[in-house]
Amino acid sequence: MKRNAWLAFLATVFLTFGTIALTIGAVWMEVEPELRAALEGPIYRHAGILIVGSVILVVMIGFIVNLMYSWYVVPFHAIADDTRIICVSNPSHRLAVDGRSEVVDLAASINGIANRYQTLQDDVDARIQQAGAAVEEERNTLAALMSNLTQGVLVCNLEGRILLYNQRARTLLEGTGMRSGEWIGLGRSVYAVLDANRVAHSLLNIDHRLQQGETGLMASFAVARPDEQLLNVHLVPVLDSDNTVLGHIFTLEDITGRVGTENRLGVLLKSLSENYRSAVTGIRAAVETMLAYPEMDAAGRKKFLDAIREDALKMNDQLDTLEKDHAQDIKFQWTLQETLASDLLATVERQVIDGRGVDIEVGAPVEPLWLNVDSYTLSRALLFLIGRLTDMCRGQDFRLTLERGRELASMTLEWDGAKLDVEALKSWGMLNVPIGSGSSGTSDGGPMTLFDVIERHGGAIWSYGDNPSGRPALRLMVPVVEEGALEAEHDNGGAGSHDFDFTLFRSKASSGELDSLPLEQLSYTVFDTETTGLKPSEGDEIIAIGAVRVFNGRVLRREVFDCLVDPKRTIGEESAAIHGISSSMLRGMPTIDEVLPRFSRFVEDTVMIGHNVAFDMRFLELKEEATGIRFDNPVLDTLLLASAVQPMRIDQRLDALAERLGVPVAGRHTALGDALTTADVFLALIPMLRARGITTLSEAKQACADTKYAKIKY
Repeated sequence: MKRNAWLAFLATVFLTFGTIALTIGAVWMEVEPELRAALEGPIYRHAGILIVGSVILVVMIGFIVNLMYSWYVVPFHAIADDTRIICVSNPSHRLAVDGRSEVVDLAASINGIANRYQTLQDDVDARIQQAGAAVEEERNTLAALMSNLTQGVLVCNLEGRILLYNQRARTLLEGTGMRSGEWIGLGRSVYAVLDANRVAHSLLNIDHRLQQGETGLMASFAVARPDEQLLNVHLVPVLDSDNTVLGHIFTLEDITGRVGTENRLGVLLKSLSENYRSAVTGIRAAVETMLAYPEMDAAGRKKFLDAIREDALKMNDQLDTLEKDHAQDIKFQWTLQETLASDLLATVERQVIDGRGVDIEVGAPVEPLWLNVDSYTLSRALLFLIGRLTDMCRGQDFRLTLERGRELASMTLEWDGAKLDVEALKSWGMLNVPIGSGSSGTSDGGPMTLFDVIERHGGAIWSYGDNPSGRPALRLMVPVVEEGALEAEHDNGGAGSHDFDFTLFRSKASSGELDSLPLEQLSYTVFDTETTGLKPSEGDEIIAIGAVRVFNGRVLRREVFDCLVDPKRTIGEESAAIHGISSSMLRGMPTIDEVLPRFSRFVEDTVMIGHNVAFDMRFLELKEEATGIRFDNPVLDTLLLASAVQPMRIDQRLDALAERLGVPVAGRHTALGDALTTADVFLALIPMLRARGITTLSEAKQACADTKYAKIKY
């Protein structure tokens, strides 16, 4: 029996026997002494029977109390819990209709009311969704705009809390290295990644100019980042209708390469001016001497001519060296874009069929392949080649395929018809590619020949007849995007590669202690670990850490921490069967002393949350001495919080809790998957906590401490 059932049973026994004892005592006192003496003997002789009867009576009372408790008290507690879930957390949840007829009728009635409630709520949600369609359209427009900007963008409120950022800003400020312990995200401080002194100086400048009535205000400054990266930062204030500053917009641009080129060109120009001044001075002196002395003999004139020739050759050698060593710096800077190979081939196919009526088949790799090209110019060059092959080689039934190489992709153009002579290809290469409306073809750098297009892509082209298909072919090499750069630019890409929360414009930093703040106003990091076993004090180690931030009542699914860890020991078979992580998967992964400093920065200034979090925290505590990293953040446990709001529930496993609260479960028994599920569960628990009067962090911590699970130690 549960604790409450035992209390009810003991209370019933005491009341029953107390009442009987008082009644018998009162009657006994009224009995005549002679009769009392006569009764004492039989009572003593049958005392055993009386004791056995009392025990049987106690057992019967206990059975009846337990039966009544299980029939009515437990079901009604469950009905109360389930009804609370329907009202405040999961409207689709329904009561189990079983038990006594009275309980069944009550549960069925509540389910009927819940059905009507959900129907009304669905109708309201549909109306809200319809009314918000225009807002959603604007949101999607903003998402597309932010995601495709080549510059990083951050928007902050007056306290420097980030309320919008795009993926480019995240790439520039966080970096991609494992040891980069810098994070940006909603609600985080921009001063963690940008120099606070430089920002403050720019803000003072803008404030002064704003007071002078100036408009179109902007401040710029450069920020040196790790790995010798240099960022150019533009800061623009966000003003309301009264010209009051609400926040600031930061735009970020990586100028490392540009500054390096400018520095090299500066050194080059200085060197040229010094060297050429010396040579020109010598030539000028020789010429002036020859003009001043026209009667100079042949030997003297030859001496001066040799000096002039020597200085001229020196200048020519310097120009050759310049062209060889600084070709990348002095040539026309052509902008290349990351282009999906399948998109480029599809564009060529459509234009060939529409423009020339020629049959062409295209083929791209199954895996997405990104090229670093000027898509328009390269497609025009391919169309130029196909046109020449059609006219000069009677080409037909073209096939254009592309294969990935390490740094270059191989584009092969085959056709049925005459072979292409090498000399003919050379002559074609000197012809201008028709890019504009005219036939000459011009670009930002002037007219471009076929060879110009290929050279500026850093590629090559040749004709060969030993094609495996037996058909004549041209092969064109073009650059591919480096995998690391592609991952940095396109990770979580698309229209959703940013996040924002404009409510932060009006938020004010609270000076109160965290314990007194409402749960909805706090920032959280929900995390989970996978381990080699279940005994941290006996040497088991962390092998994976997954975490996600929760801010302003939202799970920020793009602000995650997900890392495997090399435990430097083998993984138990029982543990591997649960999480599916083998020892071979962890070879070469960072160790725990490399991971924890970065994880510590990720959870900075947040409340840490986990399910049965005492287990995970114990692993972190045992690493304090070795790593010097101490996690002293406030901690909440969804296991304990669920027990506080549903004390009658026995099954508080994460799966069972998620099912009751209507939370989808994905990636179970992976660190990040469990962290995401726990985050959704926590948000679903907040209304239930509020319904029980638990609204602040201190009240939530006290509620956790009062549950029976709080006594579990690891």
